[in-house]
Amino acid sequence: MEVSNPKVGWINLKKVLSEYVTKPEKDANKRPDAKKSGSGKEGRVQQQKCWRARKSLARIARELKQGYKPARGEVLRLQRAEEEEYLALFCEKPLR
Repeated sequence: MEVSNPKVGWINLKKVLSEYVTKPEKDANKRPDAKKSGSGKEGRVQQQKCWRARKSLARIARELKQGYKPARGEVLRLQRAEEEEYLALFCEKPLR
């Protein structure tokens, strides 16, 4: 017998069915391992830092709208630039 399409043909049934075999009770009761995709402590810490940076940026924007002395305006603009840079580099969703 000759198969014209090499991708279609006989398969090893034992190999395919072994993927669907149920686990023994001993292994079935184990909890699955937690994913380590940044959802742990490091991910939460980074989310908190991003949240603080956004809050700081909002505070700076409010203060800039209210009015200020010239020296304070320079400081606020510098702080705003630093916070925007931090958000752009380390956070997924920038404020704007």
